Amino acid sequence: MNTFNNSRRSFIKNAGVLAIGGTLPVSLVEMAMAACDLNFTLPTPVLLEPFDSLTGFTFSTNSTHALVNVGRLQGSAAIQMNGSGVNVGLSANKAVLTLIDPTTLGTICYAVYKNPDANSIAQVKSYGLSLTRSTQESLSLWTDGPTRFHSGWRWIAANINEFPATITSGVGPLQAKVTTYQASPYKGQVLYDCMYYNANGRPTIVPTFDDIYDTTYTTVFPLFESLGIVGTCYVPIDLIGKANRMTLAQLDELYNAGWDLACDSTRDDSITVLNDTSTALVSINANRDYIAGRGWTRATNHLCWTNGLWNEVTADAFIGAGFLTGRTTEPQSLFDRFGLGNTGITVPGMGFSNTTPINKPVKQLTEVLLRGSTQFFLHHDVKASPSSLGWQTSLFTDFYTNYVNSQRLAGNLDVLTVSQWYGRCGSATIP
Repeated sequence: MNTFNNSRRSFIKNAGVLAIGGTLPVSLVEMAMAACDLNFTLPTPVLLEPFDSLTGFTFSTNSTHALVNVGRLQGSAAIQMNGSGVNVGLSANKAVLTLIDPTTLGTICYAVYKNPDANSIAQVKSYGLSLTRSTQESLSLWTDGPTRFHSGWRWIAANINEFPATITSGVGPLQAKVTTYQASPYKGQVLYDCMYYNANGRPTIVPTFDDIYDTTYTTVFPLFESLGIVGTCYVPIDLIGKANRMTLAQLDELYNAGWDLACDSTRDDSITVLNDTSTALVSINANRDYIAGRGWTRATNHLCWTNGLWNEVTADAFIGAGFLTGRTTEPQSLFDRFGLGNTGITVPGMGFSNTTPINKPVKQLTEVLLRGSTQFFLHHDVKASPSSLGWQTSLFTDFYTNYVNSQRLAGNLDVLTVSQWYGRCGSATIP
C-alpha cells in the first residue's frame, strides 16, 4: 500500500523532529504506524478472559471480591471488587493464557464498571493494565474521579506495542492484571468483565469548536474545506452575533457545508446555570429548540459541558431529556469499538491553550492510531495571537494538515463530526 507507506514516512519524519527534544519517542510513532495499516476490515476480536469465575485469580489484599451476574456485559458473571478502606488498588491478576505470541495481541481491552454510590464516585480515580512475562509492565490507562466521568461501564484499552518488553519476549505464558486505583478512604466498588485482544477499533478524530468564535468561520472553515474535512460547533445561542462570534448566516453556511451544530450545555456560557438541575434543563432545552428550529437537526441531541463542568444529577437529567453525548474537557482518548457503555454523557476531549506545543496532540494521535480509539479535540479561537484558550493558527494548520489529514488520506484515520461518530459507535456492542 504505497499511499500508506508514503504517509507513514512523512508522519515519522515530522514526529522525529519533535523527538530530538526528547518529548516524543520516534519508536512509539513507528510502532503506531506499523500497527495501524487499516486499509482493510477491522480484526476479529478474541475473548482473552471472561471474568466468569474466581478460579485462577489472585486479588489485591485488604479488599473483598465476589462473582455477580447483575449488570454483566457478557458470559455468566462479572467479578466485583470492594475496597476495605486500606488498599489503594483493587486488582485481579491471572495467567490468562499459558502459551501466546504477544506480537499477535494488537489492542487489548476490558470493561470496568464504577458503582454509582457516593463512595465509588468520589474514590475511584484511575484504571490500569499490567502484563507479565519475565518482568511486569504496567500502564495507567484511564483517569477517573468524581468530576471526570459518569458512573457505569466503560472500556479500558492499550496496544501491545505499549508494552515493549512483553512484545519482544517471545512465545510463552502471559499474566494480565487489571487494577482500579482509589483515593482515600479506599472504599470504592468496581466490576470487571470481558477482556479481548485483537480488538483494534477504527482510529478517529472528532474536531470540535466551542463558543462560536468568529475565527472558526474565518480561519478554520476555509482550511477544513481545502482539506475536505468538517467539524462540530457547540452553540450557546445567546452569543450568536456578538462581538468576535459567528453570525446566523455564518453558522448556516457551516451547517450547509456538512458541519454539525450541537448544543452548549448553557445558552449563555454561564457555569452557574449548571448548579441547579431544573435551571440547567431550561437552558439546554432552549439551545436545542433553537437549533432544531433553525433546521440544524443533525446534532441536536449532543452537547458539550460548559467549562467541562457537570454532576451526576444533571447528567442523568440530560440523559432523561434525550441527550446522547456530552463532551467534557478531560484529555484522553476513548475506546468505542464495542460501544460507549455509560461514558456517552461525559465523552473526554483534549483542549488547547496558547502555550500548547504541537507534540501534545501528536502524542494523542499516536495513541489513537495504536489503539484504534477516538480522540475529541476541543478548540476555541484560532488565530495568530490567540487568547489563553486559543491555539496559534500556524500550529493548528500544521497539525491538521501534516498529521491528521495525511493519515486520513492514507485511509488510516477517520475525521468525523459528532453525529457521524455517534452513528457509527452509539449502538455498537460486544462481540
